[in-house]
Amino acid sequence: MTQNFAYVCWQQTEKSLEFLEKFLVEGTPMAFSYNQFNKPQDLKTSWAIRWNEMPGLRIELPVFGYKIPLYLYRILSLPAFSKVISDHKIRLAVETDTSIAKFTYKLDPLIALLREQEEEKAADKLASFMTKFKLLKKDTISSFADWLNFVNQFLSPEWSETEGLEINNLIPLLGVSKAKAAQILKMVEEKESKPARDTHVRWLSKFASAFKITGCVTDLLNLIYVMYNGVTENHVKNASETELVLLLSTVHRDLERGDWSVFKFVPNLIAMDAEDDDVWSYIFSKVVAKKLNVQEPSCLIQLPTLEETFFDIARRHQIISRQVLFDPASRNGDKLKTIYDLRN
Repeated sequence: MTQNFAYVCWQQTEKSLEFLEKFLVEGTPMAFSYNQFNKPQDLKTSWAIRWNEMPGLRIELPVFGYKIPLYLYRILSLPAFSKVISDHKIRLAVETDTSIAKFTYKLDPLIALLREQEEEKAADKLASFMTKFKLLKKDTISSFADWLNFVNQFLSPEWSETEGLEINNLIPLLGVSKAKAAQILKMVEEKESKPARDTHVRWLSKFASAFKITGCVTDLLNLIYVMYNGVTENHVKNASETELVLLLSTVHRDLERGDWSVFKFVPNLIAMDAEDDDVWSYIFSKVVAKKLNVQEPSCLIQLPTLEETFFDIARRHQIISRQVLFDPASRNGDKLKTIYDLRN
């Protein structure tokens, strides 16, 4: 037997709070996708305090590494989701995040330090990686397998394993012994007066994991976690990569076998702001609900101020939306224009 809950993955503003409260059924558990963009921006206001006092699970899971995006892509690629994705006229695509190519200089200090430490081969590998990365276009590489082959030219294969891009594992990926790598990382920490995870070395993990599903998938990852584990805690933030990969691989395996009973919790209400991950969340919930023969979720959609562009988005989603909130405090207008202009 499944249990319903309300899933809130829109921006938490004064108007969205008032709007949401009109549709909540007393006693229904709530889960909030609590990434930084969705959180109230002014924590001192009375409405922000009310948002933070609302009972429910607040979940903010990171999408990182190679395997988390890979398994999310595999899940959405299952036949059960394909028709619904097509019906909503959106596309499941992958791309290289080339926007970070302008930051390849961030690793210049590491290249220089490797040469100082007589790790010439490692320095050459890293320099070559950055040179080749800058030549990539978004669509140069078209699959996770091809990305794996690309990065394997420069880093040892362990980079794609769970926890492979953890900060202490990065320099050894270039062929430096673990002992020597630890020494080099310590030098960087001392020079920058920061913990290792905040130094320029972390940029190596960003470049290695730059291949992903087009758009954001954070809300979808948070939703799958809740549908699998339930609304059981007040805040989930520090789930490990190992835990998340195990969750997603298990979900993919079971759904591929046709076993949808893995989900005991299904949202009957989704409050969203119409970005990629919101639509993925709705589609995922709709398919699961249909497979389990339970109520499909209804949607509340938050859009920015009254412009023809946003009316077009509202019309596009009218088949799924219960109500639309035009919220002047919504901050994703430019992003929505980009998303929907690309897909018209």
